Amino acid sequence: MSSTQFDVAEVLTELARNAAAEAQDQGRVLLFDYEGALAVADGPVEELRSLLHHALAHMLRRCEEGCVFFGAEVHCEPPHECRVSVRIVSNAASAGEPASPAELGSFPGICWEGFAQGGPRSTIQGRSQRMPAELSLAMVELEGEVLHFESRFTLARDGPADDSADAHGARAWLIAEPTFAVSMLARRLQRLGWYTSIFASAAATREALRAHHGQRTAPALLIGLQAGQVDAAQFAALLPELPGGARGLLACTGPSLPEPGEHPPRCAYPLSPAELIALTRQLARPAPTPRSGYTVPGTLGREDRRHVLVVDDNAVNQLLAKEMLQLLGYDVMTADDGLQAIEHCRQQCPAAVLMDLQMPRMDGLKATRELRRLQHTGALAGFPIFAVTADGSAADACAAAGMDGFMTKPIDLRELECLLRTTLH
Repeated sequence: MSSTQFDVAEVLTELARNAAAEAQDQGRVLLFDYEGALAVADGPVEELRSLLHHALAHMLRRCEEGCVFFGAEVHCEPPHECRVSVRIVSNAASAGEPASPAELGSFPGICWEGFAQGGPRSTIQGRSQRMPAELSLAMVELEGEVLHFESRFTLARDGPADDSADAHGARAWLIAEPTFAVSMLARRLQRLGWYTSIFASAAATREALRAHHGQRTAPALLIGLQAGQVDAAQFAALLPELPGGARGLLACTGPSLPEPGEHPPRCAYPLSPAELIALTRQLARPAPTPRSGYTVPGTLGREDRRHVLVVDDNAVNQLLAKEMLQLLGYDVMTADDGLQAIEHCRQQCPAAVLMDLQMPRMDGLKATRELRRLQHTGALAGFPIFAVTADGSAADACAAAGMDGFMTKPIDLRELECLLRTTLH
């Protein structure tokens, strides 16, 4: 096992870019998140690349449609250790049986053990024989898969690099269709202090730019996703509308890197943590929230997020729903059954509830009737409740219990986005 110094964030970003290009070729969307320190580590980087490449390829192969989420958290632990946690989530697994141990044999150097299957759900644990890494894969037939990876490396220098940057509420506008394709980029920018707005077209962006001309609420940063149906010529036509000192970038997915001097200016997608920090330091300027008049869609900072309660007795289902809701800009809480859901709503009223139907102790229909009773008496504020179930014949029972909508599993991200947008905005 050879050891090499490597930039953890850059290696993970490179993997994300390669997987994003593959996903685009397959008609899917890959969403990338990186949270934590910018660390230079010492360890078996080629083994890390190979293992995560195969993990991403597996999840893309198993995903017939929809999106794959690739998220990483990096923590530096004194005195000289770096912990890397990765999760890869597919929101729409392929039809048929969950992946078998034999199908997972393509993972290099992984010894799989502890395969357990109960009905449509299965889990399996794995350990790398080439590097200090552990994996777990949880699968729900026809609904999705969640892969967890964790490893530890030695820090190559004392402490992480300086990653301090704060946009102080400056505006970043993003363009993509579907809009959730840049939702994770918005989330990463919000962590750096940006207020973000997402537009579905260049035409809608142009209208907003003209409405905000000469105001401090105009964007300091404009990013269009070429893979998200943003035409280069249309994006270039937006650049003269930007205020002085603002920057526009067309984010491109693919094997070739952008060339300096291209018009419109381009960047590789997804952007690396270092690139986002550099943009923040270059462009950040405080901008107040508009008090009246024209407002752009989806203007959000981290403190503006509303929370959605997911009620499901299965941890994998909870995680799949949680990832999708976070992609759409919501904070998420979970409950394991109807009784927990009622207690949660008493303590902290959610913006909405996604309710499974078949659960122990109290099922989703009984929980909904009790929540509606509490709302009717004034003990709880009003909020929508949506059924999420594999039983497509339960729509009438859900409506009779007082639910506002009905979604069948697996959850479709576009349907979920539309449902919450029309109900909550």
